[in-house]
Amino acid sequence: MKIIGIAASKNAGKTSSLNYIYGQVLTKNDVIDKFDITDDGKLMVPASFADGVRMGEYDISRRDPAFVNYAQSGLWPYVKDYNFGTYIKETIITLYNIEPNLLWGSQAERDLETQYTWEAFIKLLGKTKCPKGVKPSDKVTGRQFIQHFSDILRSIDDYCFTRVIMSQIEYEQVPVSIVGDVRRVSELKAIQKAGGKVVYLTRRTHNDEHNVENEFTNYDLSNFDAVIDNQDMTIHEKNGHLHRICSEWELF
Repeated sequence: MKIIGIAASKNAGKTSSLNYIYGQVLTKNDVIDKFDITDDGKLMVPASFADGVRMGEYDISRRDPAFVNYAQSGLWPYVKDYNFGTYIKETIITLYNIEPNLLWGSQAERDLETQYTWEAFIKLLGKTKCPKGVKPSDKVTGRQFIQHFSDILRSIDDYCFTRVIMSQIEYEQVPVSIVGDVRRVSELKAIQKAGGKVVYLTRRTHNDEHNVENEFTNYDLSNFDAVIDNQDMTIHEKNGHLHRICSEWELF
């Protein structure tokens, strides 16, 4: 079993990197004949349509029953992606009736507003004031809900998310396990302690001041197993560097 973590802030290339590794591992194991990564990072594979076989999007982030049933025999025996935020997202969806796409969707979808105002949300967080620049009547976005709610849970135990995911990885023993949302030092260390490696993507395209998006800003990058300075790279150039690194680590 090999574990690779992808560390970066938002919009830095985590999803396209995850898709690329999936494509390579599935091709190596003859699950698919070929794959492609689009200019916006989507994984495309041969698929059957009414007009014949052509390339279609392969959304590996899906966790609906039909996809899970297929993935258990068709994908996950070879490669599986894990997310430190899995259980908090499922908890938020269940308890607060938030649309799944606001937590699991694209970057743009996660920046959409939930039904909750900050006036109500700060009560849940045990605070009396809204963050700087936010009005009580403003709606909380899906991303903000995860960020601030997870802070409360981590304040009790910083390893509450890493422990359960790393235990799941150890139990399932998938040949290539990918953790695609490494954002904290505790998560980096947990992967390395389990014998895995973590690659850091330097690209920054935002001014999100939340600490979860900035923990590695002034961090010693030599603590990572590999660093890709993709600030001015295209997705395809970044994936070229990722390919060389993953080949050296014998992921494919």
